[in-house]
Amino acid sequence: MSRSRLIALCAFGALLAACGGPAAEPKIPPPPAMPPEPPAMTDLVDFNQPPSTLSVVPDIDQRLARFAPLDMTFDDAMIPAEDHPLIKKLVEINQLVQDLYVQQIDPNIPAMRAQLAADPTKATALRYFDIMSGPWDALDHDEPFVGTEKRPPGGTFYPPDLTKAQFEQWVAAHPAQKDAFLDFFTVIRRDGPNLIAVPYSQAYKDRLTVLAAKLKEAAALAREPSLKKFLDMRADAFLSNNYRDSDKAWMDVKGPFEVTIGPYETYADQLEGLKASFESFISVRDQDESRKLESVGKKMDALENNLPIPQDVRKKMMGRNQGSPIDVVHLLCNSGQAGVQTVAYNLPNDEQVRKEKGSKKVMMKNVLRGKFDRIVQPIAERVLTDDMRKELNFDAMFSYILMHEVAHGLGPGILKNADGTTTEVQKALKELYGGIEEAKADIAGLVSAQYLIDTKVLPKAYEKQIYVAYLATVFRQVRFGVNEAHGRAAVASFNYIAKKGGIVYDKNAGRYAIDFAKIKGAVRDLAKQYLTIEGHGDYDGAKKFLDEYAVVTPEMQKALGSLGSGIPVDIAPNFVIYDKVKSW
Repeated sequence: MSRSRLIALCAFGALLAACGGPAAEPKIPPPPAMPPEPPAMTDLVDFNQPPSTLSVVPDIDQRLARFAPLDMTFDDAMIPAEDHPLIKKLVEINQLVQDLYVQQIDPNIPAMRAQLAADPTKATALRYFDIMSGPWDALDHDEPFVGTEKRPPGGTFYPPDLTKAQFEQWVAAHPAQKDAFLDFFTVIRRDGPNLIAVPYSQAYKDRLTVLAAKLKEAAALAREPSLKKFLDMRADAFLSNNYRDSDKAWMDVKGPFEVTIGPYETYADQLEGLKASFESFISVRDQDESRKLESVGKKMDALENNLPIPQDVRKKMMGRNQGSPIDVVHLLCNSGQAGVQTVAYNLPNDEQVRKEKGSKKVMMKNVLRGKFDRIVQPIAERVLTDDMRKELNFDAMFSYILMHEVAHGLGPGILKNADGTTTEVQKALKELYGGIEEAKADIAGLVSAQYLIDTKVLPKAYEKQIYVAYLATVFRQVRFGVNEAHGRAAVASFNYIAKKGGIVYDKNAGRYAIDFAKIKGAVRDLAKQYLTIEGHGDYDGAKKFLDEYAVVTPEMQKALGSLGSGIPVDIAPNFVIYDKVKSW
């Protein structure tokens, strides 16, 4: 998971200017009545139905069966008694973050959940509702499984009747407002006939004030100075809306606990892919495993130099600091996401912070182990040839996921234009960025893994195993659906590599294999495709590539069909820490 990011709206403004005169005022639908200050959650979907009329899809049992329950256990000795108050406070904060996250999607979600909880006949729907953080099924193109209302693509980040074209026209016609409108930490609201950008610190003031106070309490309980500093600074950021300094402080956190709290990923904004949603991860750091990976973190410059980045793109790239701490952790709990459980992340997303300090990769080993045992291995039994399955192992899978996260910190981030201005790749690619960036991380991660194998940083045995790990992971990701960034990325890359002969389909067996004589060249060619799209901020090129390649073929559909209903799509974590802290 991961990831960061000037939108190509300036081209629209320049085109209008070239035609003569100022840009035309975009037509915006008549606004609803304005709420009292601060302008906040307006235009809400009405879910206030009595429990007896709250409809649930008939196959809810089968949907829930796609998720394997997994207790997120841990050794009590990993958390000294002196740190129990801190962890208890962080768990409380984690749960408050979940509440804030659903407010960003739709503030009626808690009321709808309460209706489900009040009806004993809807216990299965309630469990699935909690997995999806709302009534929309992330594995079914966000179709509603409770009620009938469609998911607003812009959540509550934008007025629900505002279209993508109208947003972009408004920004093009009001260049003085562009930075605020494209900011990751603002919501867009109506002010009479106008649109305005409201900072998160105002839009979510009540909740962020409470969260800031709780973070201050946690900081007072923290024994590790670097963690104490981050928690203090993140509390201040919630009230100031300036996250940069606290992102820098997070990069420097040491000690036994990994704590990540704030607005980060933009996947929930399906309109523009701009607005960050709140999330939280509370983990215990595996110090020994983290130390083993220090050698990879020191190779970032070499890995970037090894990537097939065109020279014209290299000349435009503004360098990122390649400091790259890599933490292996055991997840205690997390919040602020829907559906698929994250196994790793690469943050912060702020390209200015990456330029100065690089980024941190966090690998949740207990989550990945659960997915490998319950999902990846059973999938491999159904879709890979016998000789491929012999090459599948957890350590190679772990290294592949690691290199995916490492690759998020490689390649174009901020581009310097000929006129001296700069463009952030994420903002240029808009809502397509998630799919392209996830695909780039998959494939540039393979290129980088091969480099580390060739230079003896990773074991020679990974020469085949890393590609088999990739292939097995593709089928896990595709089951998320091609509307989800990781699933779309997986399909597009798979089809390109298959076209180049790096992945072959055995028609007789109905199974897939790697052609090891062709896979390296195919992967390197594909990495160049993604790096070129990002390096040119090429929205049209990204769309053309995804439209062509992010399509499930009949052969892949047959392979997916062979998985049946017996293999879960993902895990459903049960965070045992929630019960543990009750006695602390």
